[in-house]
Amino acid sequence: MKLRRIDADLERTLLEGRTQVVTAEVQGESWLQRSWRPLLMLWFAALVGAHWLGLTPETLDAAVVERLLDIVQLGIGGYVVGRSVEKTARTLSGSGIFEHLQAKAKR
Repeated sequence: MKLRRIDADLERTLLEGRTQVVTAEVQGESWLQRSWRPLLMLWFAALVGAHWLGLTPETLDAAVVERLLDIVQLGIGGYVVGRSVEKTARTLSGSGIFEHLQAKAKR
C-alpha cells in the first residue's frame, strides 16, 4: 500500500510539472514560445515528405527517416489524444484540460 501511495504521489508530481510547463508555454507572451512544438512537428513532417519526393541525398540512412516518421506519428498521436481528452474534460467539467488536471492534482 505504501509503495502504491508513493507511486501515485510521484505520478501526481510529474503530472503537475508537465501541466505547469505546457500551461506556461500556452500562456507565453511570445508567439514562438506558444508555437514551437507545432512548428517542430511541421518541420519533421516536411523532412519526411521531402524524402518521399526524392529531395534528400541518396546516402541518407533509412533508419533516420524512420525515426523522423516515428516522431511525427508520436506528435500527431499526442495532439489527437490531447485534444480528445481536452474536449472530454471540458464537457465533463465545464473547463479546459489544464484546469481539470490542476484540480485533480491538488486533491
